[in-house]
Amino acid sequence: MKWINHKILTFSIIWTITDSITAGIISAFGSIFPDAIEFFVYYIFPLKRTHRTWSHWFVIYLIPLILISISHYLILNQTFAFFIKFFLIGALFHIAEDSITGKVPGIILKKKIGFRFFKTGSFEEYLFTFTFSSILITTKFYLI
Repeated sequence: MKWINHKILTFSIIWTITDSITAGIISAFGSIFPDAIEFFVYYIFPLKRTHRTWSHWFVIYLIPLILISISHYLILNQTFAFFIKFFLIGALFHIAEDSITGKVPGIILKKKIGFRFFKTGSFEEYLFTFTFSSILITTKFYLI
């Protein structure tokens, strides 16, 4: 999925669920992190470039999210905890969104799972993003 679609989908889902524009924006930034960190690492260390591997393994985002959520009240800086929590949620959404345009690592890093409902960058991807986000936002305003 293209970065713009990751950001739009993640923002609209998180904003609809939480009613927090801030949470939506933070999650939208987190939604491009798995690709951005992969690009950065491969740029610095010219290794064999394999997309959607370690940076798309949900476990590395889920474990810190669980730890932050469990220890939420022990963290003195609640703003920092809020930021990190929604950033990690955005990264998890990225992985879920990528799983509908191809395969991502499952529970076992080397075992990929996913579907290919449409090709990355295709008209169908943009149509899906527009339609799904429009439905969410329209429903949100209708229910207010």
